[in-house]
Amino acid sequence: MEEINTVYVDIDPKLDSKTLKISSRLVGCYPIMPDQNISIRIGKLKEKFSLYLVEDDSHMLAFNPQTLNRLALSPQQKYNVKINKEEIRLGPVVAIMADLNKTSRDKPFGGQSSFIKQAIKIGQGLGELCFAFSPYSIDWKKKKIRGYTIKEDSWIPGVFPFPDVIYPRDRMTNAQKMRIRKRLSRNGISMLTSSLLDKWETYKILSEDTEIKPHLPDTRLVVDFGRQVDNMLNKYGAVYLKPIGGEQGKNIIKVIKKKNGIYQYWGHNSKQPISGQTSSITELYLNLKSIMMNRKYIVQKEINLIRWQNKIIDVRVLVQKSYGHQWHITGIACRIGGNGAIASNISCGGTAKKLEEVLKFNFEQAQIKYIVLKLQQLALKVARVLEFRIGNCGEMGIDLGIDKKGKIWFIEANLRPARQVFTLMGENETRIKSITNPMLYAKYLGGF
Repeated sequence: MEEINTVYVDIDPKLDSKTLKISSRLVGCYPIMPDQNISIRIGKLKEKFSLYLVEDDSHMLAFNPQTLNRLALSPQQKYNVKINKEEIRLGPVVAIMADLNKTSRDKPFGGQSSFIKQAIKIGQGLGELCFAFSPYSIDWKKKKIRGYTIKEDSWIPGVFPFPDVIYPRDRMTNAQKMRIRKRLSRNGISMLTSSLLDKWETYKILSEDTEIKPHLPDTRLVVDFGRQVDNMLNKYGAVYLKPIGGEQGKNIIKVIKKKNGIYQYWGHNSKQPISGQTSSITELYLNLKSIMMNRKYIVQKEINLIRWQNKIIDVRVLVQKSYGHQWHITGIACRIGGNGAIASNISCGGTAKKLEEVLKFNFEQAQIKYIVLKLQQLALKVARVLEFRIGNCGEMGIDLGIDKKGKIWFIEANLRPARQVFTLMGENETRIKSITNPMLYAKYLGGF
């Protein structure tokens, strides 16, 4: 018997709202009776239809135009299909959850709009029904979501069924979003990536692994600023203060303590860079309050990392799954901080270079091969350990550092990784692959 994986969906204005036109070839491949009723399932939406059989050698389904719109399907589009004698399932329905920008029609999801548009188009090419939405656009009673899809390269608003899979790209900034995500999961929706971990939780999980622990810089949760920060400064001379829930390098502070007891600091609040020096730990704390606010922070020893033209460097390893549960490395890039920057994030004015180009200025060729291998091994190990503890994940941006002796250090794991580094390096093929992989993984999670 022929196995059919995709169907072509179209419209027929002559059909009534509860009739499905189906080709004889589809009926002939499955135990479907021409005069029976059958369910159509799209995401969490399920409706019964009577069948109208037509002699046709294609893999075709057709609906009344209003019905097609109600099902959120597009005419003249191919979809993945699963068929049995009682049900035809189309999909998967893949929804990208992101923060809505109400001020722009061309960029409804702000800076992520271009990425999301590309992901939707790739998903559509894979036979998926794709849309993007805000977590605040859900009708829980009707199990419908107001969102946007892409047609002919334009954003089209619409109402969509609850999806099979959600690809979270929103910032987890409050408890309400966490509750929304949990409620969606209770409705049987798979999450492509688990909830974000803060830096302290990440450190605690990874420090329990004997292979990873030697790669973790000494880190403390700040509960007594004066005692803990001063003790770390006395021990290491320089430390970083990082908000446990921060991202994109924001609100990070570097502090050094000179031999004469003077504290120097550099940071950036929401408006401008801040730097200065003080003679006491109490005064240091007061000066840093404009950056730290009421956020929880970790204090971490500074690592003597390699540099590029005296600029700070770290390594972003993008670790992903595609069609299956196997982790693999999609791309590696060196992120280089701007002049005088204390962090290498692209959003803070950084740029990117190929890893080998940076390494060859610091190490011999034989050592470079060893360093690259260790970077890959540590990134994959971190991904597996974190996923085991927090639940299913489809991608992680693992940030690693390399010190001047060639040792690899873990810096951070990001469950909402950006792809801009690959564009900056001219690796467009890697960037496309980095967007395709999660859409393939969504297809896998959705059961197609």
